[in-house]
Amino acid sequence: MTKKPTYKDLERRVKQLEKQARALRRAERDRMEQERLQGVLEMAGAVCHELNQPMQVLCAYCERSLKTILEDNPLGGHLRGIVDKIDHMALIIRKLEMIATYETKDYIEGKRIIDIDKACRAA
Repeated sequence: MTKKPTYKDLERRVKQLEKQARALRRAERDRMEQERLQGVLEMAGAVCHELNQPMQVLCAYCERSLKTILEDNPLGGHLRGIVDKIDHMALIIRKLEMIATYETKDYIEGKRIIDIDKACRAA
């Protein structure tokens, strides 16, 4: 014959079940966070891959054009500006390649975007 559980036994069992439920919720949250990060990493990798080659070509065209333009030609300044912006884009791509966590920031109208500076590993 089995012993009828006491109130204390039931209370102890409820606490065990609550602890297990919290652990399951935490594990599910961690799993979802890992899936989000995996999606971010895959997207960042694709963006880096797709942008690198056209940027390198643009930079080469600008550099080649700068060599043929006279020093006093105003187009030289424009080309240098384009090269500077390409360099800035290359920096952003390097940050995307170093993303290690899922960090977001407010954007517009309640939307959130990845915070590239916070999400990337320190260089």
